[in-house]
Amino acid sequence: MYQKKAVLFLILKVLEEFTDSEHFLTQQEIISIIKRRYSLLPERKTVSANLNLLSELGYDINYVPKKGYRLLSRDFDASEVRYMIDSIYSSKSLTSKQARDLADKLSSLLSKYEKNSYSYLYKSDDISRIGYADLFYNIEIINECMNKGKRVEFDYFSYDSSGKPVERMKGYTFYVSPYYLVNNYGKYYLICHYRDKYGPISIFKLDHMMNVRISDKDLVPLNKLEPPVEDFSIADFINSHVYIFSTKVIDAKLKLNNLASNDAIVDWFGKKAKLYEENGVTYAKVRSDEEGLIYWLLQYGDLVQVEEPKELKDKVVEKLKSILCKYEE
Repeated sequence: MYQKKAVLFLILKVLEEFTDSEHFLTQQEIISIIKRRYSLLPERKTVSANLNLLSELGYDINYVPKKGYRLLSRDFDASEVRYMIDSIYSSKSLTSKQARDLADKLSSLLSKYEKNSYSYLYKSDDISRIGYADLFYNIEIINECMNKGKRVEFDYFSYDSSGKPVERMKGYTFYVSPYYLVNNYGKYYLICHYRDKYGPISIFKLDHMMNVRISDKDLVPLNKLEPPVEDFSIADFINSHVYIFSTKVIDAKLKLNNLASNDAIVDWFGKKAKLYEENGVTYAKVRSDEEGLIYWLLQYGDLVQVEEPKELKDKVVEKLKSILCKYEE
């Protein structure tokens, strides 16, 4: 009885690994693979009945005379799996081993032929990473805190002049009310409330947090802060923070110099940015956290310039002057 029940599952596994839109298996080939791999020898009629059952269960199994059977639709198609694998490798929060392990699990969703056409393993160790082994554990602990309505406590570190991690504030323990975890350009951040004097929202990088644990203190909801934060939208927060800084959000008008400027605006600010032409000149209106926008403007200073507000323009000028002074010494 066990073997008969197992055959259905094994047939599906064989179809997932050995067939796709261009590769087929006959019933005899399915039987041979099951025998070779799993030491079971199902009868042809059993294989036929299970193939029909899988089709009735909703699996997109296609039969072509003289070629055999193939599994067409999957939970994720090849392009989706490749996108997810590339996203994993672009994340510097992961160690090389974590990236490889996740990629291996995802690639198991591909047929062996699709795996062979997509070589990714070489990427892992070539990427400069800050990844740390406790990432997934920390994510789990923080999620548990949010689910239980508890604060999260942790130690926070920076890097010293030799590149070694050192605890900030001589081992001071941080207690925060966690609200959201955000992955921004491959880096994980905790959106939380720390202390009132730092404002309602504080941000910590997950890869600088260690000894993460559940506090016995209750989480303070956003609408119970002083002053309360009503109708907080994480989507609006992300869209209005070009980088994840916790400074105030401002509206700015930028002058764009060429098509590359337009591309940069759309790449970073998406459809939330408003591009328009005025007297033959292209402008963009964007909304972003002030500090993040300043750093972005330094990066793209040859493509854009600030028109409004004047306060932002002045801060960019001061930042440029302070940088220039360092090189004139």
